Amino acid sequence: MIQLPLYSVVIPTYGEKGAKLVENLLQTLSYSCRLPHEIIVVDDGSPEEVASRLDGLCRTHGAIHLHNAENKGFGAACNAGISVANGHIIILHNNDVIPINDALDHLADFAMFTGVGITGCKLLYPDNRIQHAGVYYQPGAKGGPGWFDHILRFEDRYLPDACRITPRLVTGALMAINGNLINGIGMLDTRFGMACEDIDLCLRSFEIGSAIAYNGRIEAYHLEGATRGNTPELKALHPEWTQAEEQSFLRFFEKWQGLNFSQFSLGAGR
Repeated sequence: MIQLPLYSVVIPTYGEKGAKLVENLLQTLSYSCRLPHEIIVVDDGSPEEVASRLDGLCRTHGAIHLHNAENKGFGAACNAGISVANGHIIILHNNDVIPINDALDHLADFAMFTGVGITGCKLLYPDNRIQHAGVYYQPGAKGGPGWFDHILRFEDRYLPDACRITPRLVTGALMAINGNLINGIGMLDTRFGMACEDIDLCLRSFEIGSAIAYNGRIEAYHLEGATRGNTPELKALHPEWTQAEEQSFLRFFEKWQGLNFSQFSLGAGR
């Protein structure tokens, strides 16, 4: 009898830096994931030598390797992995996220047995300060569309509000998606290209009444910006990425014009 995995881990990646992160991540997952699972690494148009290296790494660790011929963006890479996934729970996993202990098992278990559409968890900087404890909407100045940021960023890891299980928008850096939700509303919207796909998916889940949960008892480290860079100087090396991100936000707010975003502001529904 063939045993299907409980969850599928989809890891989008790009370039040499991404390959190094994937190498370290696959080593971590090899001993931290105990429930039935599969790992799908999606290379989003890296040069051939990098793609070949990733293929070897995946063979070594028993992971599935997919290679996009061209760079299509985060959403398209995730969708490629989702389309071949066999697990009932899909875990989107940035290559610069490092799960703490058996975090993925707990994430999948929680998503499976609560039936929520989307589950996120607590993400930490390497110094143990909080990087993500949910997502909130920040109104823009002078009537601008605004943006999204992370709840409790830079706060203490064990702050009570960060350790709760509560309804909140969550980031796609480490996100569990119920397969039933994908069947109902479809995969990520690839029109955004560089940002907002995760929040858009949360809103679409919210729109049909499928719950979104933040579980602050599950933790992982997030090496934020390890591939793209996390300083103005490093980001300036790839101005096309910054431009694509700005365009993504414009498309996002155009798609969701008329929605009352204040319900996702700090203090609303928390």
